[in-house]
Amino acid sequence: MALAPGTRLGVYEVAAQIGEGGMGQVYRATDTKLKRQVAVKILPTSLAADHARLARFQREAEVLASLNHPNIAAIYGLEESGGMTSLVMELVEGEDLSQRIARGAVPLDEALPIAKQIAEALEEAHEHGIIHRDLKPANIKVRSDGAVKVLDFGLAKAMEPARGSSPSMSMSPTITTPAMTQAGMILGTAAYMSPEQARGIDVDKRTDLWAFGVVLWEMLTGKRLFEGATVSDTLAAVLRAEPQWATLPNDTPTLIQRLLRRCLEKDRKRRLDSASVGRLEIEETLTAAPALHGSAVPAALPPSAKNTAAPWMIVAAVMGLLAAAALLYAVRTGGRPAGPPVNAVPVVVLMDTSAPRGVYDPRTRQNSGTNADDISDALGSLPVALHKETLSATWNREDQIIKQNPDLVVIHRSAFIHAMVLEFELGYSVPSGPSGAPTTTTGLPPSTEILRDRLSPIGMDKLEAFIGYVGGANPRTRFLIYSREWPDAARVEWEQSLVRRFPTMRDRVSPIRIAVRDGTASFRDPQTIAQMTQAVRSLLGLKATDPER
Repeated sequence: MALAPGTRLGVYEVAAQIGEGGMGQVYRATDTKLKRQVAVKILPTSLAADHARLARFQREAEVLASLNHPNIAAIYGLEESGGMTSLVMELVEGEDLSQRIARGAVPLDEALPIAKQIAEALEEAHEHGIIHRDLKPANIKVRSDGAVKVLDFGLAKAMEPARGSSPSMSMSPTITTPAMTQAGMILGTAAYMSPEQARGIDVDKRTDLWAFGVVLWEMLTGKRLFEGATVSDTLAAVLRAEPQWATLPNDTPTLIQRLLRRCLEKDRKRRLDSASVGRLEIEETLTAAPALHGSAVPAALPPSAKNTAAPWMIVAAVMGLLAAAALLYAVRTGGRPAGPPVNAVPVVVLMDTSAPRGVYDPRTRQNSGTNADDISDALGSLPVALHKETLSATWNREDQIIKQNPDLVVIHRSAFIHAMVLEFELGYSVPSGPSGAPTTTTGLPPSTEILRDRLSPIGMDKLEAFIGYVGGANPRTRFLIYSREWPDAARVEWEQSLVRRFPTMRDRVSPIRIAVRDGTASFRDPQTIAQMTQAVRSLLGLKATDPER
């Protein structure tokens, strides 16, 4: 039974019913103490009467209430009054995104800022270990000033009657209009479930990124991505149907098409796994396309043009992605703890790419090895724990490096550059044609010199951002950067530039030039081995008298 206006629930005075969700009726109310408007959700009797379930809900709500972000609707607390238990939340004015999409496709210059704010909300929640599990247009509010608020973070899990992995569709917490039927609400929830949710298996943050991709698709096209006459039909479409990529507007930027493809991977192992990266790709698109606010947005090239221009489209796309990744490293270096405990044995991580031109020794190159393989052999007698890491153009295992708690990271100055150049020379798959079927780049690739010229700034920026990020996580970690082509003045200038960018890296980075003898440089050469061994000993504070392994 609906509550009449004027009904008191503790300090809250009901004004009017504003919606209904799977977890009960929702009212606008006034906080009579703080004189503010709030949304009050009346929890269903089945939950309120189950003390164990209610206790678990309260614990979940306490965690959710800890979220404090401008794009997340806040939870104020639980209220028990008159035999009813209610959840008190921030009241967000404005229409929800489903109402906006119902009027037609959202223009790109409106859709991307909305998507960016949704990604920021997911980023914040995921950093706190909170998964939304029920993201869809109906629980995304867009205020008249363009500000976005995502509602009901984590409530799908909190409402589960027993331990489980996916939300019950009949208990979706989404606020809906009073006229919406229960069947319609359930069907709406199913359309945004990830394949793993549809199968009823464990979920993680990637389930939110799937739903984010579905929401972004629907904003751009104005159409449901997965539809069915029944819940079963809808879930079957989620599991088996592929997006009709030709449905996307012709002016959809390449980076946004790429983002959608990564979000909508049915195999979550291949799906985008970071809301931060998604947010940064949107920012990169907004920054790189000022035409969004005026003239036409650069459209995806037609199939005939793609084969000719594909290498440069790829260069631009990957440069943008890697620049975004570099920015992600840079913005996450603040607020680090003092660092993990000191290792009993120094940990050294050796990083390089297997790109042939970056491998110094001809025999190692022939065997598809890396400089790190040879350095590992050269340092094998030192009392240290050695770990090797091979880089690629899209390498993103920086957090795994942090978990190894390294005392020293040894990395080739050109490692990221060589990895990206190799990626292009081997060929790169890009979407082509209305069907969206992948095709390998055709024609002669740009010359190595041109690729190095275009990619070197991005590769060096990623190297510096990696150093700042990993170094920010552990104040003890030091870095040895080596190159065989690095004049003294250039090394000094680079180190000074790095320290200006990351002041905490002062005296923690050692750039060295590997000695070249008889026109070659090899980590199998006794002179080079001695140079590298001495540099590592010095940076780790190992004495020549320290026992060898």
